[in-house]
Amino acid sequence: MDATDRYDEIRGLLFNHGTESIGLAGAEDWQRTAARARKIGVLTGTDASVYPRDFASLVRSHRELSKIRTLCPLPLPLDAEDAAAALNAHDEIIWHPTN
Repeated sequence: MDATDRYDEIRGLLFNHGTESIGLAGAEDWQRTAARARKIGVLTGTDASVYPRDFASLVRSHRELSKIRTLCPLPLPLDAEDAAAALNAHDEIIWHPTN
């Protein structure tokens, strides 16, 4: 992140796996990273005081993410045939469907 312009928004979702592992970045580390955003820098849905044991964070994250207004609407899901056609439309993508 030091080599690029600051991002407007950083919304971190932390995976709470239940144990403090060697080398695991703490919530404070992630909060410092999120705070580098120009406008919004948050740990979405995470209770930093109980990380990495905040198992309800996925539910809260889902709720919080659904409230974010986007600049562009997400595309509708594609069925397998339409997805294959979209992939095949790009020369830089090599697509080998399995049967």
